[in-house]
Amino acid sequence: MSRATRPPRLARALLWIMLPRDDRNAAIDALDDKYAELVKVGRRRRVLWYWLQVLGMLHPAMWTGNNAIPGRSSRGDSLGADVRFGLRMLAKSPSTSIVIVLTLAVGLGFNGAVFAVMNTIVRMDLPFEDSHRIRLIDAQHHTGGEWALRLTYPDYAALAESAESLEAVAAWRRMNVAVRRGNDSAERAVATYVSPSIFDVLALQPATGRRFAEIDGEPAAEPVALLGYAAWQALHGADPDILGRAIRVQGVDRTIVGVLPQTLERTPFTSDLWIPITRTGGLEADVDRRAYEVVSRLADGATEAQMVGELDQISARLATEHPVTHAATAARARTYRETYSVDANRAIMFAMTGAVAFLLLIACANVANLLVSRTLQRGRELAVRAALGASRWRLVRQLLVESVLLSVIGMAGGLLMATWGNSVLAQLLTKAGAPRWFDFRMGIEVHLMIIGLSLATGIAFGLAPAAHAARARPGDVLKESGRGTIGNADRYRFTTALVILQITLAVVLLAGAGVTARSAINVEHVDWGLDTDLLTMRLTLGEDRYRSDESLVEFHRQLEQRVSATPGVEAVGLASNFPSRGGLVVMAELEHRLIAAGHRAQTMTQVIIGSNYFELAGVDPLHGRFFTEDDGADGELVVVVEQRLADRYWPDEDPVGKRLRWEGAEDARWMSVIGVAPPILQSLPMEFLPDFPVIYTPYRAEPQRAMGLMVRASTEQRALAAALRNAVRRIDPELPLYAIDPLERLLEESTFSWRIIAQMFGLLGAVALFLSCLGIYAVMSSTIGHREQEIGVRMAVGARAQEVVRLVLRSVLWQASIGLAIGTMGALFTTRLLGMFMFGTSSNDPLTLSAAIGLLLATTLAAGWLPARRASRLDPLQALRSN
Repeated sequence: MSRATRPPRLARALLWIMLPRDDRNAAIDALDDKYAELVKVGRRRRVLWYWLQVLGMLHPAMWTGNNAIPGRSSRGDSLGADVRFGLRMLAKSPSTSIVIVLTLAVGLGFNGAVFAVMNTIVRMDLPFEDSHRIRLIDAQHHTGGEWALRLTYPDYAALAESAESLEAVAAWRRMNVAVRRGNDSAERAVATYVSPSIFDVLALQPATGRRFAEIDGEPAAEPVALLGYAAWQALHGADPDILGRAIRVQGVDRTIVGVLPQTLERTPFTSDLWIPITRTGGLEADVDRRAYEVVSRLADGATEAQMVGELDQISARLATEHPVTHAATAARARTYRETYSVDANRAIMFAMTGAVAFLLLIACANVANLLVSRTLQRGRELAVRAALGASRWRLVRQLLVESVLLSVIGMAGGLLMATWGNSVLAQLLTKAGAPRWFDFRMGIEVHLMIIGLSLATGIAFGLAPAAHAARARPGDVLKESGRGTIGNADRYRFTTALVILQITLAVVLLAGAGVTARSAINVEHVDWGLDTDLLTMRLTLGEDRYRSDESLVEFHRQLEQRVSATPGVEAVGLASNFPSRGGLVVMAELEHRLIAAGHRAQTMTQVIIGSNYFELAGVDPLHGRFFTEDDGADGELVVVVEQRLADRYWPDEDPVGKRLRWEGAEDARWMSVIGVAPPILQSLPMEFLPDFPVIYTPYRAEPQRAMGLMVRASTEQRALAAALRNAVRRIDPELPLYAIDPLERLLEESTFSWRIIAQMFGLLGAVALFLSCLGIYAVMSSTIGHREQEIGVRMAVGARAQEVVRLVLRSVLWQASIGLAIGTMGALFTTRLLGMFMFGTSSNDPLTLSAAIGLLLATTLAAGWLPARRASRLDPLQALRSN
């Protein structure tokens, strides 16, 4: 039968299930022939006609329970009576009902929690007017990588001036600042420096006060600021008279002219303060400083293609004007969702979505098996009702009502579990690095998903026992000498298939749990390459008080001296980025490669350090020497490279004396390698986080405003933190120390993603293992219950208890072997998808896979052994007499 003449499968299946066996073949054949004759009227009209015919044929049975006139149904045949009877039947076997409800609650709860987080990541959007028109613009480097680069202020100015497809363009940059209110001590705050056009881009107005004007960005303008809504609430008690007051930011008094709306708190633009970017001459000419993020609004009527074309033209023009800094980059526009839906979180959530879907399938298979067992136990009851005139649909409807009741009760438990699980998962993802503005709360769509999934589950897996009951002949059931089985052969095939499915999916989840757990263990024991018993802290120097490089160097020189003189301090070191916190991704050209083969620039991670950094870390040079206090002060540029970099680019040579230079700097000069350092991990290698070799440069050669301080001390860390704050205040009372944490805590936080995945997969694997064993136990218990006569006969003719146990376990082992074989193939494929989370192990690790298979096989046999043991203790005479 071709697709054009094939009738709707679902309607055909309903007829096959609902109509009496003697009538259904003739009725279906007649409908199929008529359907084929109506080919000229169009497929939609034919499908509608077919459904109407099917419903017309089923209508009397559906609503009356027999062949009564449609619309005349007695109270006993009403749906309400089915519900009341179903509740009584559920209460009659409470243990089975509770197991089914809990199983559904677990499956639905896990799926709801993961779906809520997935929904946030995939469907998130900015809460602004016409947010679909907002684009975040960055630069993409075409040599050595495809990561995003920030833009320079001249890039922003060129876009604002030339991009006609963009209605408005704004630049913004977030940084930590020191804030003082009155005579209080300086505190750390997060400030976002923005161009006044940000309000046009976001279609935004302050909650109170005024927005920035263009004049606020002029060098001679009065310093002003806008307060963030949360900071206004927490730090100023939501004082309505806050406007006009002064707040000291980085040593400069700024007048508060407005409060930002609460809308911003759940966006990447959330901040304690907004400060206008001051348009100085040096800023507008600085083509080296990629410090700004740019956000724009697509003009009304402009197309995506038009915008991309203009960005390409502007990028080409900038590359011509600034060939060193812009030759290998091009501007690109992305939506908020594309930019902030980070690969790590997406990968975690897609992996978790697949895992919880597997868990729900296991739960549903368990429920279906339990419902079939319940139906078998009610075989005589259903047969008597059929013999007394109940139609096939009447019996099916009763069983469907009972399964839907169970799913509704399970749905209530699933909603509670999903709410709790979503809260836990949101906290874990936030600790793992998810942006803080992600709103992981469960929305109405999550509740609707759980409700729809529970109802679909109740109907889909209630059809199996209903179909068994509908196909049974009452006379055959009543004449059976056993305990009233219904379609035993079909039932055994069905339940066996479900058990195999459960084992298959459990193998996949256990294998995933195994490889992620091994990765988490390996991460916990990784060698970071330095002494980790250190205290870390950060501070940021303001541009207004520290304008020159000399002032930056002098401040950090005094800072190291004062901290070193603090009682209990043994060593001090400066670093732009702590271990595990990455570094600045840079492009460097190697002299010998340019000369030899014209190779393009290589990608590296740059870390700027003080002269005492390696001494603090407790490492010695492998070649050459480390920095001294004079390196970088005399104008000679020197670097220390990591061993991996030396092995990669100078494998058979002495790297000391080799030269390289930064790509993209207008005044790029050659830097000489003076030493090779052992590997100190700035990040852990992951598929979605490139792990580039590290190059170290001396602080005096590249002074930075934001630096980190690492201290080794013999005193208690809390007391030490107070002493260090006092040391900083003696140098500059406007500067606060912030982010004071032990290095071990930073290292632990950097491995949080692995622990999340391992814990979640471990939990899902344990639940899957439990549900699978529960399903096997239920199936084998039910099977033995219906084979008591056979077992009694075997034992009456001489079978020993051990032989009965082997008989039952042989059946369990056969089912487990098929499930394990299929599951192993699925596990090899699935764990390959988790490859990006592997650390120190492979996705097809044979030891882990063997352990998962062995664990599942052992627990499966244990689940089958309990009913087998019970069967071996049957009294043959009692078994034969009861049957």
